[in-house]
Amino acid sequence: APKSRERELLLRAATLRADMAALVRDGNAADVIGVEAFLAGGFPLEGPKSAPSCDGLPLRAWRPDLVGRVVRVISDESELEELCDRCAPGADEEVGWNEDMAEMCGESFEIEEAFDDSCSYKLRLEPDTYMVPFDACILVREGADAAARG
Repeated sequence: APKSRERELLLRAATLRADMAALVRDGNAADVIGVEAFLAGGFPLEGPKSAPSCDGLPLRAWRPDLVGRVVRVISDESELEELCDRCAPGADEEVGWNEDMAEMCGESFEIEEAFDDSCSYKLRLEPDTYMVPFDACILVREGADAAARG
């Protein structure tokens, strides 16, 4: 299935960031000086006591622990429809497409509930709620202050 340019670039960036962080860890383990500075341009990729943030990155794996977090639905309507009409990776069932879901594209929502059987999140687009597969969501930030309509 073709991916939107936005999703493709964000997935590439996530992969690159993970590869760079692994290279920094390997360099540190081998006592190679300068790997992080070279890759990060002087900005740390990964703090010694903190995990790297995944905010702003497309979800690449099912995360049932994100209830209460804010996600942005991908902006490409045809891709969202395609992702809804098939089982997400690891899911037993698809969520199905409803044409009203098109209004969700590019918008941010707080995750109200997570469903393991469809690997999807319940998102509220007033007055209704819809299930959206995890791989159609981009993690935005923590908190309950989504830019959701309502």
